[in-house]
Amino acid sequence: MRILQIACGFSYSNIYKNLFAELNRKNIDIEVYIPQHTEPEIKEVDPSEYPYQVYANKIIRGWDKYIYFSKILRMCKDVERNFDISKLDVIHAHSLFSDGGVAYELFKKHKIPYVVAVRDTDVNQYFKKARHLKPYALKILKNASTIVFLSKVYKESVIDKFVPTDLQAIFSEKSFVVPNGISSFWLQNIYKDRPKFNVNKEEITLLFVGQIIKRKNIESIIEAKKEIMDLTGKKIKILLVGEKKDNDYYRYLSKLGEFQHIRQCSQEELINFYRKSDVFVMPSLTETFGLVYAEAISQGLPVIYSKGQGFDGQFEDGIVGYSVSPMNFKELAKKIQEILKNYDVISARCINKCIRFNWEQITDDYISLYNSII
Repeated sequence: MRILQIACGFSYSNIYKNLFAELNRKNIDIEVYIPQHTEPEIKEVDPSEYPYQVYANKIIRGWDKYIYFSKILRMCKDVERNFDISKLDVIHAHSLFSDGGVAYELFKKHKIPYVVAVRDTDVNQYFKKARHLKPYALKILKNASTIVFLSKVYKESVIDKFVPTDLQAIFSEKSFVVPNGISSFWLQNIYKDRPKFNVNKEEITLLFVGQIIKRKNIESIIEAKKEIMDLTGKKIKILLVGEKKDNDYYRYLSKLGEFQHIRQCSQEELINFYRKSDVFVMPSLTETFGLVYAEAISQGLPVIYSKGQGFDGQFEDGIVGYSVSPMNFKELAKKIQEILKNYDVISARCINKCIRFNWEQITDDYISLYNSII
C-alpha cells in the first residue's frame, strides 16, 4: 500500500510530522508532497530529515488567492512530474480546498481514490470568503472516498451549514472523526500525582497557551475576571504563554486588564505552567482542533473551550471541562465556577481521557480508512 500525503500545512504544524513518522514506523509506504508559499517567512523543509520520500516546492504564489484553479493545476503537474502516479494506491489530502483540489484533479485523470480532511481554514476562509468556489468544494467532497473531521461537532456543523440537503446524508455516511494527536512527551509525562484541589486557596490561576492574536479571543478571559471573582470569592491571576504576533492586539489587551505574559517556551518549561495552573481557558473564535487543550488535560488541568469548534465534541460537556460561547464572558465565568465545585473529579477524568490523543491509535484509525478504500 503506497499513500501520497498532500500537506500544504506541513511547515506550520508538527501534527503532520508526528502522523507521518508513526505511519512510517508501522511500515506504511508513504510519499509526502508539500506545496509551499513563496513568502520568505515559510520554513524550508529538509527532505534528509525524514525517513520517507518528501518533495517540497515553493509553488504557491501570492496572487493564487485570486486565481485558485491555476494554482491547483500547477500543483497537479508538479505532483505528476515528481511522483510515480502509477504506483499510488490512495491519496490523503490534508485540507479541502488546497490539498483536496489536487487530489480531486488527480482522481479525475488517474482514478486514484482519496481521503480529504476539512479544516478551520477551509471553513472560515474559503467557504465563507470565496463562495464562488463552493460548487468545486462540493465536487471534491462528493468524489472523495472518505471525509475526515477532527471532531463530531465540527463534522455536524460543516455538513449542516455548507452541504445541500440532498447531499448531507451521503456525505455524513462517508465522514469519520479522527482527532489530532499530541507529542509523546505529554503522554510520557502525564501528571498522575496532581495534588487535590485546595478549596480554601485564595487565588486561582487561569492559563492560556497560544499565539497572542485576535482569533484567540483573549479579551473574553480578561473581561470575565471580575465576574469570576464575584462568583467564587477568589482572586484571579491570568497567565498568557505564547508568541506575541499582533502588537496592536497585545496593547489593547494590556489596556483592558492585568495579566502576566510569558513568551513562547519549550515543552519542558511549558509543562510546569500546566501543572501550576488551575484552569486552562482558550475561547477561540475559530479553532480546527487546538492541541493545547489535549496537552492541558494530560496534566490533569480542566479546560474551557469554544462551542462548535474543534475540541468541542471530543468529550461530553463537563467530562474534562466545559464549552462556552466565545464572546459570552459571563457564561465563561459560570463554567469556571462549575469546574471549581467539582475540581478533583474533572481533573481525574482529564488524566484518564488524554490517552485518546495517542498518535499510535490515531494512525491505526487512518490505516483502517486506507485499507477500506483500496
